[in-house]
Amino acid sequence: MTHPTRTAALALLLTAALTAATLTAPAATADPHTACSVDRGGAVTCWPDVEAMYRAHGVAGPPAPGDRPAGSEAATPGLLAPGDTCNFQRVRWMYLYSGTSFTGSVLAFQDTGYWANLLLLGFNNTASSVWNNTTCTGYLATGTGGSGTTAQIGPGIGVPSLPSAANNNASSVCLWGAPGGICS
Repeated sequence: MTHPTRTAALALLLTAALTAATLTAPAATADPHTACSVDRGGAVTCWPDVEAMYRAHGVAGPPAPGDRPAGSEAATPGLLAPGDTCNFQRVRWMYLYSGTSFTGSVLAFQDTGYWANLLLLGFNNTASSVWNNTTCTGYLATGTGGSGTTAQIGPGIGVPSLPSAANNNASSVCLWGAPGGICS
């Protein structure tokens, strides 16, 4: 079950933020890659470019092709540190990208336990790659509210090209940490 009031409020905030970013950015320097995030409190923040968002989130960026979590941020910048837990004692994000190999527009998501409707967040049927920089299991579903086919993205995993069933076909996203847990 999605949270209609919360999802509708997020949609309005994200639409307003994207509109404001578009209207205030000078045409000569506007970056076509939009970078927005929805934090666990529901606040939407957009940056002029993806690198600015990564800096604000304190990460170096997505893993390079072939990189996998090494268990230490010192060994692999931006990935999970030992002792991280899914309750977000350390703030982490799941990044959805419109292009393969972690390129294009980005929507970063941070919450646990509920399905967020990507249509209302302006990212419906858009994700082509994903970086789950959390200690939670991430899920993408082809329908709203987690309906349809789901794809699971393990903690700390970057998927440079989503499988065909999920590629440009996700309509909802959820993070969940409990083994066998179910998003609501």
